[in-house]
Amino acid sequence: MDKTQEIICRFLITEYLIHNCYKETAHTFLEQSRKLDACHDLPTQLLDRNGNVCGASNGHRQDPITRSDRASSSYEHCIEWPLIDARKALYHAIVDGDIAQAFDIIDKHFPALLEQPIDDRSATSTSSSPPQYQYIVFRLRCQQFVEIIRSSNVVEAIKFAHTHLRSMHKMFQDMTNEVTSLIAYPDPHNSHTRHLLQEERRVELAEDVNRIVLELSNLPVVTSLQKINQQLATVQSELEQLKKTENQGSDKSIQDRVSM
Repeated sequence: MDKTQEIICRFLITEYLIHNCYKETAHTFLEQSRKLDACHDLPTQLLDRNGNVCGASNGHRQDPITRSDRASSSYEHCIEWPLIDARKALYHAIVDGDIAQAFDIIDKHFPALLEQPIDDRSATSTSSSPPQYQYIVFRLRCQQFVEIIRSSNVVEAIKFAHTHLRSMHKMFQDMTNEVTSLIAYPDPHNSHTRHLLQEERRVELAEDVNRIVLELSNLPVVTSLQKINQQLATVQSELEQLKKTENQGSDKSIQDRVSM
């Protein structure tokens, strides 16, 4: 593997780790990469035949670690490490059903998500769809309502709905009607709306919120590795379809010759 290929591979791996909030692994990977570069940068005259470093005066060498640090520092400085922790904490807060904590994290690290008020009176029922930031925030509010119902605090749920789940937009009204229907059942877990209490809804919402905050952080929503995998799957599908078409053509040709 030449140096260009190695750089590309490192970028793909680092981007994937950061995208999925594997901060410590990304740190370790970059650190080990620097050490590997340092080893490769050692002057050949400082190595004996067994690959061990021989003694030499500082005047005959430049610290290889310093050189490799300079080479990698520009890329690492572009990584906003605190936001990785924030995205990870936000994701887990939603999955754990702690939506109040999720809003605290958003307010501190991703305030742009809350800049537009949800109850936008200019959004009428004839609008095709609300802005995506309003939409995702309202979904979070609906999930917060569901979590209150899950705790069996109906009075608090009614107060919350009156304060946070009022909107002119038809899509928001439909979402509100769906989640507030939970109040009508003594045991929501055994009602026809019990799907609203499923853990999968939390995970789906957490992933959607993560995509939004990635956009707010000017990070790709889909990693390069995912794009490569998607392209590979598309090529394989096209090749299989082409092969199938060719086989069908070959079978037809054989049948035509037999019929003659």
